[in-house]
Amino acid sequence: MNILQVNNHHEILGGSEKVYKETGRMLEVNNHNVYYFSTTENQNYHKKQNELIIFKKNYLKNNLFTNIINIPSFFYSFKNQKILDSLLNNQKIDVAHLHIFYGSLSNSILPSLRKYKIPIVMSVHEYKMLCPAYTFLNGANKICEKCKGKYFYNAIRYKCTKDSITLSSIAVLESYFRNLFTPYQKYISHFIMVSNFIKDIHIKYLPQIKNKSSVLYNFVDLDKYNFSLKPTTKKIVYFGRLSKEKGLLTLIDSLKYIPHIQLDILGQGPLASQIKTLVNNEAPNINILGFKTGTELREIIANAKFVVVSSEWYENNPMTIIESFALGTPVIGSRIGGIPELVVEGKTGFLFEPFDSYSLKTVLLKSTDVHYDDYLKMRSNCRQFAEDKFNSKIYYENLMKIYKSVL
Repeated sequence: MNILQVNNHHEILGGSEKVYKETGRMLEVNNHNVYYFSTTENQNYHKKQNELIIFKKNYLKNNLFTNIINIPSFFYSFKNQKILDSLLNNQKIDVAHLHIFYGSLSNSILPSLRKYKIPIVMSVHEYKMLCPAYTFLNGANKICEKCKGKYFYNAIRYKCTKDSITLSSIAVLESYFRNLFTPYQKYISHFIMVSNFIKDIHIKYLPQIKNKSSVLYNFVDLDKYNFSLKPTTKKIVYFGRLSKEKGLLTLIDSLKYIPHIQLDILGQGPLASQIKTLVNNEAPNINILGFKTGTELREIIANAKFVVVSSEWYENNPMTIIESFALGTPVIGSRIGGIPELVVEGKTGFLFEPFDSYSLKTVLLKSTDVHYDDYLKMRSNCRQFAEDKFNSKIYYENLMKIYKSVL
């Protein structure tokens, strides 16, 4: 089968990019011909024969002149459409699998795929169909569902995109433009929802997609994750993007008064400088280790006592939890979005109330008092959960059923 994998970013910046790349590798291992359509900011990127990679502009800079120039391509890129057409005209594609594509690639790819009669499957990693800011967070970083998939003007009122009226207006206009000219429910054959939570909330506001939606959790290649029953440290670890919606300020606040708990923070993002200042001034029990990846990252996770996922937005099926469980490390997670589907109280970790540093502090203290035998059982539970739910072989079988259903 010839399969086109589509995502805005070819480099790994977050969970959706990991899924995009790993899905491609998994399909290649199973003898499918995989093609990639994406973008890069690296002008020196050396494309492989099966890659159609475009040099990317940053469309949503908070600069009025730049925004005015880039708005048309953000809505509908005729240039990218033409580039994709050149591939589709010369290469037979059986199925197109989309991840996050609006903005950099734009919705212009949908009519192209339709023109060549290629069925489209979309992994839904976030809430762009329902919320112009795609996170269900307003400009004050509070949960907000006011747009409901159609009342997008609310995002301007609450400055939902980076607390900016300009950027929020662009996002709102793009959402109205999309619903008018390239509605996803019309062009996409099947929606892969990465959690029950994200499926339920989409069907709540877009009931018309119910019959072509199914839940398929993200996955990892478990052979790359060596299960460790006994960690070598008592540290708590956070790894991921350093941004507001990840609840890092709440996490740091909760640790200020429990100095005997050590936290390592791994990652990069817009809050990096603020977090460094806070830690230096108020929390000597927190270490900032920067961005880590590969074997080094996996070793740190495997040797942590717990991983903390302090998110304050509707997380779906975070790769942070999947990778932690694959290594046998329990998770302390906020009770929000799809996290409670994975973190089972007392079995694979503990839950706390989001936005509540006292609740998190209480759970962190609770985690230090777990009986050793119970803790080892939790680690075994985590690995078993990963084998049952995040197994790449099971994912492949279910994904192929979806592909075949749309052909």
